[in-house]
Amino acid sequence: MKDVADAAEDVMDEVEGKGGVFGTTHGLQKTFGISRCYNTPLAEANIVGRGIGQAMRGLRPCAEVQFFDYIWPAMHQIRAEAATTRWRSQGQFTVPLVIRVAIGGYVRGGSLWHSQCGESIFAHIPGLIVIFPSRARDAVADSSGRRSGARTRSSFSSTSTCCGQKYAMDPFPAADYVLPLGKAAKVREGNHLSIVTWGATVQKSLDAAKRLEMDGLSTEVIDLRTIIPWDREAVATTVARTSKLLVVHEDVLTCGFGAEVAAVGGRALFLRPRRAGGQSRRHRHLRPLTSRPSSRRSCHRWTTSNRLRGSSPPSDELRKRGSTWLQTGAATPAPALRRRPCAPPRSAPL
Repeated sequence: MKDVADAAEDVMDEVEGKGGVFGTTHGLQKTFGISRCYNTPLAEANIVGRGIGQAMRGLRPCAEVQFFDYIWPAMHQIRAEAATTRWRSQGQFTVPLVIRVAIGGYVRGGSLWHSQCGESIFAHIPGLIVIFPSRARDAVADSSGRRSGARTRSSFSSTSTCCGQKYAMDPFPAADYVLPLGKAAKVREGNHLSIVTWGATVQKSLDAAKRLEMDGLSTEVIDLRTIIPWDREAVATTVARTSKLLVVHEDVLTCGFGAEVAAVGGRALFLRPRRAGGQSRRHRHLRPLTSRPSSRRSCHRWTTSNRLRGSSPPSDELRKRGSTWLQTGAATPAPALRRRPCAPPRSAPL
């Protein structure tokens, strides 16, 4: 995190400090010291890698990536280390790391490298908690695993919508305020249309709902707040009441997280969409220990390899004896196949 340029403690009081691009961490270094809040090299893999190591040693670090557009150098650390350590160690090690990142547009002068979205990419990684708040109070809860429920798993917090936006300002929440994971917030009630959204588009949706109200349409707005896990029940409930669903997000439509929400909403409307795919967890594709090759497979192996060496296919009796040995797990090896001598190689023409 950026507060001051790692000034010496004897002159720190004389340095005003900045607190990062958005001033989020202003004053933290002066309050808690340079051992708890400090600058890092401008290298995202370094930032996240340090956080992972500190989390595995028992700390609860909060790493900050200035903009989502620059998070890709840390992708290996996030996907291969932070998201998998708990699974690979069978719970012996955990990574209670919070990664704060500014995401999306609405930043003055943002242009190409400060305006992109891509939360669906991280929602596709088992082992991560993805939080996308629209209000400052939820962003405060996101910054601490204790206040967002992410106590043993890595969480990916997207908070650009709360930086410098007047509509997102809230009183500082109480010490016992906890952001419930997978629990959406109903920010506006309505009966004619359901809008499900998150992040900066929550306010945009509220503005649109006010304009629709002038035309006599009552619009309900649901703020998901967390992407992984997300509140399927809240979406199904609002859609069943209004019978109309509009999913709004900043990310591109193709493979965006809105497709996931729309699929659940369509199912609530009895449109019966169905999907088939892997579960949202790590997969281990291993052959069961009790499986054994079939006789057909044995013949196939002979056909593709031993024929070239001039050997004969296994007889029925030999195949049966070998199958019995494999099933019982006897220590005595199966009898070797009798082979004919190989024919001398043909001389190649000059």
